[in-house]
Amino acid sequence: MPVPVTLPYRLLASLLIGLSTLCIWLPWAYAGPANPSTVLVQYCLDQEERTTLEQARQCQFGSFNELSSGVRYASVRWTRVTVSTQDATQTLTINVAPRLIQQIEIFDGQSGTQIAGPVGTNYPYDPEHGLLAGYTFAIDISAAGEHFYYVRMLTYGLPYSFVQASLDPLIAQDMSQQIGLGIHMGILGLLTLMSAGVYGATRSRIMGVFGLNIVVLLLSVLLGSGVLLKYLWPNQPGLNEFLFTTLFYLKPAFWVLVAQAFLAPYQTPAWYRPSCIAVYAAVFVMLLFSWAGFKDISNGLMLIVGVIVVPLLQLIAIQSTTDIRRFYQRILMLGYLIGALAIWAAVFVTLYPTDNPRLPILATRVIDYIYPVVLSGLIMFHYRETVLQLAAAKDENLKMRLGLEFEQKLREERKLMVDMLTHELKNPLASISLAVGSLDRTLGNEDTQSRRRLQNIGQSVRSMDSVIERCNFMNQLDQSTLKSNPAPLNLEELVTGVISRFVQSARVTWSIEGSNHFNADRQFLEMVLSNLIENALKYSPADSDVELTINRQSIESAVHLVIKVSNRVGDKGMPDKDAVFTRFYRHPLAHDTTGSGVGLYLAKALITLMQGRIALELQHDMIVFSVELPETISDA
Repeated sequence: MPVPVTLPYRLLASLLIGLSTLCIWLPWAYAGPANPSTVLVQYCLDQEERTTLEQARQCQFGSFNELSSGVRYASVRWTRVTVSTQDATQTLTINVAPRLIQQIEIFDGQSGTQIAGPVGTNYPYDPEHGLLAGYTFAIDISAAGEHFYYVRMLTYGLPYSFVQASLDPLIAQDMSQQIGLGIHMGILGLLTLMSAGVYGATRSRIMGVFGLNIVVLLLSVLLGSGVLLKYLWPNQPGLNEFLFTTLFYLKPAFWVLVAQAFLAPYQTPAWYRPSCIAVYAAVFVMLLFSWAGFKDISNGLMLIVGVIVVPLLQLIAIQSTTDIRRFYQRILMLGYLIGALAIWAAVFVTLYPTDNPRLPILATRVIDYIYPVVLSGLIMFHYRETVLQLAAAKDENLKMRLGLEFEQKLREERKLMVDMLTHELKNPLASISLAVGSLDRTLGNEDTQSRRRLQNIGQSVRSMDSVIERCNFMNQLDQSTLKSNPAPLNLEELVTGVISRFVQSARVTWSIEGSNHFNADRQFLEMVLSNLIENALKYSPADSDVELTINRQSIESAVHLVIKVSNRVGDKGMPDKDAVFTRFYRHPLAHDTTGSGVGLYLAKALITLMQGRIALELQHDMIVFSVELPETISDA
């Protein structure tokens, strides 16, 4: 069942799509081609640089799409406006764009006089000619006939500029681009407020990065159109250009930042993070070249890094991310592919102009609409993916909680059962043990057969008592109530007492090197030694010895008691080294031998509680269990 998208995301997407469609349609709806029989705009096509009006008059002029790349990148560019009028008095409107042209001058072709300018980014804001997104010039024509005007533009490092002219006031108004620019800034402003609101409500990293990108787009439009120059710093055009170019070259870094936010929850390829750092470094280099005045180098790096490397890097990274759901992966790739195609289309129409000189500006504006639309769409899918992941995690947590509750219930039931068995069996076994002792004292020395039977009964009682004690220890381990209580011990006395419990005690040879005293939990150590010796006696040949050695060694700069229990391999074969300490482990060939499979598991658990270690060594035909216990036990 699909997860519904919340209202803020749905409203954001609807507004983006609707306003973007309106903003793209309006320029085309209002645009009307100028009458070619009245006004003709032509561009100097000569490769060599012409700086004076006299040189410009010698140019070969042609249409915008005839400009070669060398002319488009020239520092000084000339445009000729030819006007044929029928009426004596008319007003010619000339618009020059974009706003980033350093210097603009207009000359009368007949007289050679300068009739407008200089204006541009090298000069303070001019309210007469300053126009948001460009520059406008109104020239009064007082006589009918043919008139020529030359526009001189200085455009250092700017690969794109154009001139439009018209005698029609409506067309002149449309050339100013004020409606499209207003809608453009309105959409970005609305998106900024909405993203700030959603981020304030969700504190989502992706919404924060999205809002940051929208702010960068909005500031770029405000700086590039001259709004901030007009209202905040009209006398500091250099500051305006510096801020605009800085944000322009920072855009690839923000694109990478968005991609990293989308891929943050997933395991990206090992090369992805270093590649992103390399992009950030390249952006910093672009900024340095731009600030130093080498804009041609910065533009070349921007073309390589921002237009080619960054989109391909993100697409490959998304494709190479393995732990992402396939559907969401395809959505991310589709979104970034749309963004990449839009960027490549804008670069293409800029580098390879058509008959419509405003097309690159419209393409750039479309990118500014597509980019937030694509991002918002990806955010909605990301939100949907997050909700799906949370739902899956919730289901998994529920299963785990139910499993833990069931396990806890089993533990409680097992505790009750063990407590009941301990209570019900301990008293009868104690009575049997007392009765065996009394009978043993009444028998004569000559009645060896009866005495042997009593010894067997006593051994069986001790074995049953040992099993009960192990079950009680396991119960306490499961309930996490078992704690080590170290105290001074006499090792010789403890070992003698443990070995004496076994019928085959004569098979056990033991030795203690060094001090006979040690600090440990007596009950724990007795259980460990008992389990290890019993295991060795049970699974070794009946005619072989079991060897127990105890000594002290310095391990990791601390004195440890080292206990080793070794025996020969019996007919059951070698145990599984990886499974021997697991609960209820029994060798496949040992099921005909009595045992519960918890002795070694319990031994390891008790040694761990004493902060020690146990290991199994398999040496040809020998099995050796090694125990290391620290001399002093910390309070941790």
